[in-house]
Amino acid sequence: MERELRPRLQTLSHHQLELLVKSGADTRISLAWLAAVKHSSFLFEFAVDAIRSKVERHDYVLRESDYRRFIEEKTPSHPELLKLSASTSGKVRRVLFAMLREAGILSKGEEIGSLQRPAIPHEVELSIRKENPAWLAAYLVPDSEIQTNSSTR
Repeated sequence: MERELRPRLQTLSHHQLELLVKSGADTRISLAWLAAVKHSSFLFEFAVDAIRSKVERHDYVLRESDYRRFIEEKTPSHPELLKLSASTSGKVRRVLFAMLREAGILSKGEEIGSLQRPAIPHEVELSIRKENPAWLAAYLVPDSEIQTNSSTR
């Protein structure tokens, strides 16, 4: 467990780590998702390229075909995907969807599930904006909101 958690936690800023220790469950869940997407470009790209683009088109159903298409599109930049066994590939898929559920992005519904933009605790959003607002895309925040709020600081 430490082998999985330590590299993720090391991606968080000092302030984000303090929030993680001192805050409630919603903040911890939000920061856990941030740590995961900062640690894994695959997760970040799935959230932004596959999920956020669907939500922006008002398509709130995550389908198996969306996942397969994403994998096919990302294989050139992630050749390690071709080397995964069927069982490992299935585990990656299951863990990804479990993480999306825990982050509040995926809930029960048609197909794999329903997509929604998760609530981001205010203090988490502020810490992300201070560090690098681009990470807000993993929470399905549209570019227009990321840029608008960043430029008003």
